[in-house]
Amino acid sequence: MNFAITKANLPEDGGRLKALMDIIVPEEVPFGAEVWEHQDVECYWVFVEDQQVGMIVFQKNAGVGAKYEQLVLPHVPEQLYLLFGGLLKEWRFRGIGSLAFHWLTTKAKRMDDIERIVSNIRVSNEASEELHRRQEFQKGIVIEGYYQNPEEATQVMVLELSRV
Repeated sequence: MNFAITKANLPEDGGRLKALMDIIVPEEVPFGAEVWEHQDVECYWVFVEDQQVGMIVFQKNAGVGAKYEQLVLPHVPEQLYLLFGGLLKEWRFRGIGSLAFHWLTTKAKRMDDIERIVSNIRVSNEASEELHRRQEFQKGIVIEGYYQNPEEATQVMVLELSRV
């Protein structure tokens, strides 16, 4: 399998990133333009066989907000917050998510100032929880009422880089 991850050009690619996110998770309220313009946000395209199949969006020195729609995230030094990672449905359950997480973990380890990766998922998303666990993420706190469409809690997942 020909797998590659390439950096998106922000803010120019913001519209294309938002469009792909709308396809990957049509039920979610997508990020607004302010996310793609934030100086600490990095976005990457995921390719398989030269086809764009997903994306990864993260922010350095940030943490999970109290609500999904929160525009300004808490400042958390030494932490990489995975804002979004997703694949088109037809590319899920093929090992691509594991490859993308391995890429992200390797990238984070190369950053001198990052000690952990934090992510969060809907508590009902068992497939994502299993993917996180296979990458050695541990369960953190649960934030009730985090998502609104439909209303649901989020499970924070934490990977201490010193453990991997």
